Amino acid sequence: MFFLASILFVISFISAFVAVPVIIKRCTKRRIGGNDVNKSGRPFVPGLGGLAVVFALLVSFIFLYLVSSSPDLQSVFSFYPEGDLPSVALAAVLVVAISASVGLVDDFVSIPHKIKLLLPILVSVPIIIVKASGAATLSVPFFGTLSLISPILYLLVLIPIGTMAVTNVTNTFAGFNGLEAGLSGLAVFFLLLIGLVQGSVPVVLLSVPLLGALIAFLFYNWFPARIFIDDVGTLVLGASLSAIVIFGGLEFAGAILLLPHIIDFVFFKVPNKLPSTKWWPEVKGEKLHFSGKPVHFGQWAVKVLGGKKGITERNLVLSFMLFEIALGAVVLLLYLI
Repeated sequence: MFFLASILFVISFISAFVAVPVIIKRCTKRRIGGNDVNKSGRPFVPGLGGLAVVFALLVSFIFLYLVSSSPDLQSVFSFYPEGDLPSVALAAVLVVAISASVGLVDDFVSIPHKIKLLLPILVSVPIIIVKASGAATLSVPFFGTLSLISPILYLLVLIPIGTMAVTNVTNTFAGFNGLEAGLSGLAVFFLLLIGLVQGSVPVVLLSVPLLGALIAFLFYNWFPARIFIDDVGTLVLGASLSAIVIFGGLEFAGAILLLPHIIDFVFFKVPNKLPSTKWWPEVKGEKLHFSGKPVHFGQWAVKVLGGKKGITERNLVLSFMLFEIALGAVVLLLYLI
């Protein structure tokens, strides 16, 4: 498994790293992107960077499907999977394709919020189909693997709602250089560690490509960002994390790791009716300032951490990443005990 995981990481990393400059060039030429509202002068930054992540994941998951379903390739990579890994890999391909399609349409057409909130339910369909053939179980610290009383409730209610929730919170908690890729990268890193601890082949082999793609993308998206991820990327991040969590029965871990996103959605976005404007702080020189009523977790953090002196965008994102690392350490410790 470790050799195949290494190959998947390399494939995904290289695919994303090579794809981003192409997207930057094309989007800059056609003026597809947006203004960086957290910089003085609001410079133009090309968008659709999430397409690089989509490309990397599709290549990696298709490769995983071919290896896991072909005896000849299995002998080449000395990997002989058990269970329904080919179905899991194929479902991952569909999850990425469906979420990317929704995100791409939204980037160009701007789907109304009420409709966009519900569309991620489509992402749950391939996950439900695969999970229907197996046991409905959850992995919870101190309690181990638990079998659910009602598989039907889990398949037809909990999975669609969970997928919709994760995809939406990762889509709405965005807007600062490196925030989306940084937090998702850390979340999938800790899911990968938990997968290794538990010996979960699906978790490891689905996490590695996403981690590789995000590390490559973050090279271009870190402050000052040379490209934005856009909805085509944020929706895919949420959908991919949903697939990893559900196929691994790691819903408890996923809920903790996505706590920054949940806080933003529940305490800031929903009470303010999902604002699409005025979610950014005020820029003074190289620092961010905010003193009003926050409608974004980032505004609240600027207000609390920056005070009167303000805080740089880079340090703001690093603060959120440190919070994510702390959450990841707690979750990992719980699964190790």
